[in-house]
Amino acid sequence: MATVRVPITRLPAATALDEDSLLPMVQDPDGDAQTVKATLAQVSSLISIGISLAARYAMFASGKPGAAETLVQYIIKDSITFPSGLSGSRGESTIASTGAPVFSIQKNGVEFGTATFTASNLAVFAGVSTDFEDGDILSIVAPVLQDATLSGVSITLEASRNL
Repeated sequence: MATVRVPITRLPAATALDEDSLLPMVQDPDGDAQTVKATLAQVSSLISIGISLAARYAMFASGKPGAAETLVQYIIKDSITFPSGLSGSRGESTIASTGAPVFSIQKNGVEFGTATFTASNLAVFAGVSTDFEDGDILSIVAPVLQDATLSGVSITLEASRNL
């Protein structure tokens, strides 16, 4: 029987998964999908495995972002969830802001979160837990009023894939 390796990036609270959910995540060096599926069926019948695969969406805007400029727009292909407060997300700038510019994080044109840049070059995130499905649009939009100094903005949003 082939050695089966299941790459796991995190182990949160346990979630029940069946072998069809696990199969796409398995690396089978011999290419024997039936053996892998049978092995996973045995494993999943005995235990529940908690698996979370991170989905990250990153952007960088050199220079000063334009007023209300859509900096990035993604068409989502997977079922994902952004956590409350956008925990796990990061934002930094190469030149700090003068004020406290707020970037809008949107699903299909509706704000569900924000990234506020501070004089320390770091962003503070806020938002509600939001699910995205195939075809939804994720956008990051610059503040309506351009900050006098903020430039070189990097934002990485972290979500989890829904299996």
